[in-house]
Amino acid sequence: MYKVLVFFTMFLLSFQLIGQNRYTNIEFDPPVSNSSNQKSNSQSNYNYNYNSNESNKSSNEISIYNAKGIAKAYVTTEDAVIYLWSGEPVAWISQANAIFGFNGKHLGWFDEGVILDLNGDCVGYFKGSINGATSPSGPKSPKSPKPVKTPVSNPGIAPNNNHRFSDKDLEFFLIRGYY
Repeated sequence: MYKVLVFFTMFLLSFQLIGQNRYTNIEFDPPVSNSSNQKSNSQSNYNYNYNSNESNKSSNEISIYNAKGIAKAYVTTEDAVIYLWSGEPVAWISQANAIFGFNGKHLGWFDEGVILDLNGDCVGYFKGSINGATSPSGPKSPKSPKPVKTPVSNPGIAPNNNHRFSDKDLEFFLIRGYY
């Protein structure tokens, strides 16, 4: 019975994702718990499919735009790490779509190409995920080395997407995960 339920759930999820025409894979790292000071060595089998509409998909990076439509950060598709445009790694997206800073702070949530704060307000988005204009961005600075992930706890239940922009600036929101 369990196998039938899992198969049916996977079938429905794949049908929903295919129907939305979102195909770029982002593989998320497993969440780190407070009970263990080391990150799990197992690889995640979770993939979030998203069509970023980015012109250069070979870099495996998806730009994150602020409320004004300016790219201020990006996420790497190989490890779901969020970098500021200046190259600082500030946060990562967990398997449960929670966004954590490298300092262990729970910053918010990732919901179908939208970065939400803890109240469910949008602080950033991928191109094509909302009806927002985007501007061309300048060159990115080289990536700084990633710090070690600080252990985190269970983030709880994500709020509903309020479908409005937060008063928080995207860079300020993300930098809280660095310090």
